[in-house]
Amino acid sequence: MNAKEELQKVLNFQEQQGRSLLCAELSYEEGWDSKKQITLKHPHTKEEAEAFFEALDFNYNDGYGSQELFGTVWLTHDVWLCRWEYDGSEGWRVNMYPNIPDYLKGETAPPVDDEEQRTANYAEWVELTRAIQGMEQRIHNGRMIDRDEM
Repeated sequence: MNAKEELQKVLNFQEQQGRSLLCAELSYEEGWDSKKQITLKHPHTKEEAEAFFEALDFNYNDGYGSQELFGTVWLTHDVWLCRWEYDGSEGWRVNMYPNIPDYLKGETAPPVDDEEQRTANYAEWVELTRAIQGMEQRIHNGRMIDRDEM
């Protein structure tokens, strides 16, 4: 798998959703002795972004064996990508911050001291958790995959 092409596919999909690249910190570990750090700072110039993607222009083994590519990529709108590995395969995972429920915001939130309010808060939490699980997508071989397809 080409690391540059794989990440660019994910970023192209995210750009269609209105999200753009902020910065990144990656490492490529081929074998026990070789480790390559690849970073993109925020803010960055066009030339720095081009150098980042050029540094990623290599092939790695994304199949069975140890994970070789690690790291985090930060995007706009509270989204980030991180590497995942499962049963010998690896790829990118898209993560999104959940919205903070009103009852958790600041000092203006009323104290929860009655059963009805606790039940409502729990129901809201369950709904948020299900929404997050529904939105979670994994990327394998540069293709968006729903959790159920894993």
